[in-house]
Amino acid sequence: MDAEFINLTPENLCDEHVCCIIRKNAHSGIDAKKKWLSERLKEGHIFRKLNVNACVFIEYAPLETAKNLPCVFNNFAVFFNGEFVTVNQIDGATAEKIIKKHSTSKHQISGK
Repeated sequence: MDAEFINLTPENLCDEHVCCIIRKNAHSGIDAKKKWLSERLKEGHIFRKLNVNACVFIEYAPLETAKNLPCVFNNFAVFFNGEFVTVNQIDGATAEKIIKKHSTSKHQISGK
């Protein structure tokens, strides 16, 4: 996978495809999610997405914010195709294994 990551900012949020935010069918929660995410980005929240036609992203909050969250995980979790995978920290090789294991023909990742 040779695609690049794009850092979302309040300035480019409306232009980038972000899985649940940009949909073909309008939904009342989309504007609320965009507003929420824009505010979190201003607070230091990180949202990096892979520049592909798929839902592949890394999202996390600054430690100061994350440690105050009521979270059953160790302040992080790995999801793939909308399904929980692990609470373990992973490296690139493990991410590739997860992608291969959980990918199906209808969820293939393709370059933009």
